[in-house]
Amino acid sequence: MTRLAIKAGRRLQEGFLSGLADIVSVMGPPGRRPLPGAGRTAADALRGDWERLGGDMRKAVDQVKTARGAR
Repeated sequence: MTRLAIKAGRRLQEGFLSGLADIVSVMGPPGRRPLPGAGRTAADALRGDWERLGGDMRKAVDQVKTARGAR
């Protein structure tokens, strides 16, 4: 084998092992408890965000109306 082939083989092996280590680190340790509410779907989370935003907008509009009425 040539030196180039040996270096390429080592890089391939190192890259594979590095990728495998990254996958294992993403999975996390076994037996970890899921966060509360982690079972929600993305649609549920998005709906909750929009509802919260809508509530905040209503509060802001009410505050502006109250401030204008106080003048």
